[in-house]
Amino acid sequence: MRGHASARGRTRRRPGRGPVLAPVVALAATCLLAAVPAQAGDPELEWRTFETPHFRVNFPDHLERIARRIARKLEAAHRILVPLLDYEPTEIAEVVVTDDTDSANGSTQVLPANVLRFYAMPPFDFSPLQEYDDWLDLLVTHEYTHLLHLDNIGGLASVVNAIFGKTWAPNHMSPYFILEAYTTFQESRGRRERGRRAGRIGSTLWEMYLRIAALDGELLTLSEAIHVPRRFPHGEISYLYGGYFFDYVARRHGEAVFAEIADDYGSDLLPFGISRTFHEATGEDLLQLWDGMTAELTARFAAQAEALRAEGLVEGTRVVTDAETVRAPRFSPDGRRIGFFAYDGYDPPALQTLDLETGRRERLRIVPGQAALSWAPDGRSFVYHRAEIYRGFYGYYDLFAQRPDGEEVRLTEGLRAREPDLRPGGDRIACVLSAHGGSFLATLRPDGTGVEIVLSGDEESQIFTPRWSPDGRTIAFAAWLPGGRRDLFLFEPETKRLRRLTDDDAYDSSPVFSPDGRRLFFSADRTGIANVYAMELESGRTWRVTNALGGAFQPDVSPDGTKLAFVGFVSSGYDLRTLDLDPDAWVEVEASAPTEVEGLRGTVEPAEDPAPGAPRSRPYDPWQTAAPRAWWVEANTGGEQPFLTLSALGGDVAGYHALSAAVDVGLYDGDLGYGLGYGYHGWYPSLGLGHWYNSRPREDLRINGDKAPWLQRNYGARAEISVPFVHGDWGQWYTLGYRLEYSEPDGGEFEFPLDPNHVGPVFPDVGLLSGFTLSWYFSNIRGGTYTAGASYGVGFGTDVHLSHPAFGSDFEVLEVRAGATGYAHLPYARSHTVAARLAGGMGRSNFRSRGIFFLGGFPEQDFFRGIFYGEAMGATPLRGYEPYSIYGSRYAQLNFEYRLPVWDIDWGLWALPAFFRRVTVTAFCDVGAASWREMTWNDVKVGAGAELFLGLSIGWYLEFNLRIGYGYGFMDPGGHDFYVVLGSPF
Repeated sequence: MRGHASARGRTRRRPGRGPVLAPVVALAATCLLAAVPAQAGDPELEWRTFETPHFRVNFPDHLERIARRIARKLEAAHRILVPLLDYEPTEIAEVVVTDDTDSANGSTQVLPANVLRFYAMPPFDFSPLQEYDDWLDLLVTHEYTHLLHLDNIGGLASVVNAIFGKTWAPNHMSPYFILEAYTTFQESRGRRERGRRAGRIGSTLWEMYLRIAALDGELLTLSEAIHVPRRFPHGEISYLYGGYFFDYVARRHGEAVFAEIADDYGSDLLPFGISRTFHEATGEDLLQLWDGMTAELTARFAAQAEALRAEGLVEGTRVVTDAETVRAPRFSPDGRRIGFFAYDGYDPPALQTLDLETGRRERLRIVPGQAALSWAPDGRSFVYHRAEIYRGFYGYYDLFAQRPDGEEVRLTEGLRAREPDLRPGGDRIACVLSAHGGSFLATLRPDGTGVEIVLSGDEESQIFTPRWSPDGRTIAFAAWLPGGRRDLFLFEPETKRLRRLTDDDAYDSSPVFSPDGRRLFFSADRTGIANVYAMELESGRTWRVTNALGGAFQPDVSPDGTKLAFVGFVSSGYDLRTLDLDPDAWVEVEASAPTEVEGLRGTVEPAEDPAPGAPRSRPYDPWQTAAPRAWWVEANTGGEQPFLTLSALGGDVAGYHALSAAVDVGLYDGDLGYGLGYGYHGWYPSLGLGHWYNSRPREDLRINGDKAPWLQRNYGARAEISVPFVHGDWGQWYTLGYRLEYSEPDGGEFEFPLDPNHVGPVFPDVGLLSGFTLSWYFSNIRGGTYTAGASYGVGFGTDVHLSHPAFGSDFEVLEVRAGATGYAHLPYARSHTVAARLAGGMGRSNFRSRGIFFLGGFPEQDFFRGIFYGEAMGATPLRGYEPYSIYGSRYAQLNFEYRLPVWDIDWGLWALPAFFRRVTVTAFCDVGAASWREMTWNDVKVGAGAELFLGLSIGWYLEFNLRIGYGYGFMDPGGHDFYVVLGSPF
């Protein structure tokens, strides 16, 4: 700002400058370090693209065959689904095919552009997705239904999107179970129209989930289904209840109502009127329809249970009852223990053993996800599969061994091997390998060498759960074949002889030999309920061993042949059961005679290579999709001047380039600011660049003894490289950045009238601040489903910022921060958690307030931004003291908390967009100190108190914690501290 006096004060003389080119050299050096080629985004992949009439398909070149299969199925889905949903997109959809995870999944986005993503990995055994006549059909139908539903935009939203780009899709604001109802209903079309095992509606597992819930009076209310409570089956709830809900509505009102509902709700001005939309389409609101569905399910399953009980239930004895997920039981060689995988929602997922005599359980090894073991002959070591990170970014299953001393040895790396079984004698492992949408039967040595693929079918066949015969000559396995069959086979690796044991509509799985090799036990759903069966291999005679109300899965037979272990089910999840084997009590059923077959071939031929007229692929062009396609406006009312922010984001669909841009417009003076960002993830480490300009009013200029307002203008740039090292159960991250920011007063210098009778002016620090930042963080922190947030593991981190004239800076700044966080839950109360965080730092600076650390309680919060923008309060305050009341150039702080959930409310009213989740109580003690000199005990401040966390959901998707607390500070300037904020604990 300029005055009008003859005497004026100019910009403060800067400290000694470093070389003028220093910041440029430092910035360039940081960028060059990022250019070291490695695997972030896997630069070894060559991406390609081809187009069909409605899709542009992008893929790494080694996936072209499966990418073309997906494209053909997408065009077929377009022809079928567009008339059914009465909507056709106006833009070509981008399709991305990858194979970097051993997870069967995909995703859909319609904002700001239509993008479909597919993983080239079929579902595993014992999965809710396990029933399909073609897994790619199921996946493609599911995701394309999402696109047709969400992209149906009309009314005011279409006008807004014409101006801003596609930023508003009203159907996105449907309850999540409605979104998944559309998809699961359409993916199950093959079951309804062709009587095939296609999709999840009517599948064995989903029927079991609902049957047991109905019999126990545990079917969810409408509000619970909308908001997904903390109950089994958790993330599947929306798919499960949504699919059956739409099936009920379709049988009652016809499928055409779904197109009408999507079109009506997609044009609504206001969200949350989904119940009204259903009422207009069907004459019944959501609650009426929901009550009708649950009444129908309850009656149907009650009749089924009555018939089963009349036959006589054979369900075994529950021996592990407190684990929500149980998988892959295996008797130890001496028959005294059962090894299995379990996760109970409290402790980490782990491989465990159960002593059958004492009932004592022992944790063998914590694993990052589901795993399955096979015992070595000594009964003290075993091999197993678990997920691990390969080359830094691929999430694949590999084989590991645990030695008798507890040491873990990795046997394979990037082999994508699972379901291992050690041959009797321990000299060879049979397992399943996955690649590019197919699977293979393989064997290898116990040290991981000598891998041999012994059997592969056509490109669409899938192999599951291999098990050796007692004589080590034969492998039994289950296989899915194109056309939808899921049957059992025997294979002799030496002779290549292959026999088909079953050929029926049942889902056959998990074969295991009896100790004498005469029988094969397996799980099958011949009656619509999974039970254990036994087959006499010589004759093919077959008996039903169990008759379960829930189901019986993954059997194993004790070494003496007298006992069966298997996975059962109750409404709270899976359990482990045992059953004494009594052949006289078994029920003989229709048999399938074993037959010799030439190979694994389905009832349909695999897809051929593209015909000469098929679209040719070309090199992938990332800039075809990288440009921002939409922008939005956000109002910011805090600070000295309100302003509007206009923002846009862009990025290519393969994820190599990321772009951002924002412009700020001051509402009082019209002053402009802007920010530009760019990220590149095709190198390892990844690169980030940024540039910005902004201005802000300040009042730290003193003229003639008084504060004088002035306008500061800031110009900045940054460059950083990030290096992740991620493993299955831990990760660490390094970041090196260089940042420079030049600040000056408006006009380039200070000009104010000076009074010679007053002290001289005090000018703020302006000039160039530039330097490096180095940060590191390690974490293996995890949380349980039912615990109060994070409940086990530790995290460590540190960051250092250094500005110096050697780096081109006008000022010197050194800031060092470090922290450690740890969690543990208590054995006497598994949902209770003890949490501690230790942090500290020191700083030195001749620039403004850099190097100053502040401690204190929570500052005032904007609740609107906290709810709708997720801006939560900081997690580690010093409660009992005013915000920012304790400060210095160095600090140390310890936060200790005891957290216990006291009430899982899980309650909402009808379809209203509000839901109460959980009440958690926390007792805390905070200790902190800050000083400008060496800290002493006199600097220490202590606060203690308690908090109540109320978990809330509003708008069906906005989740937040209302944090109500009281703290008392025992030292000056402490006192009573009542607060209500939005935020989560550390």
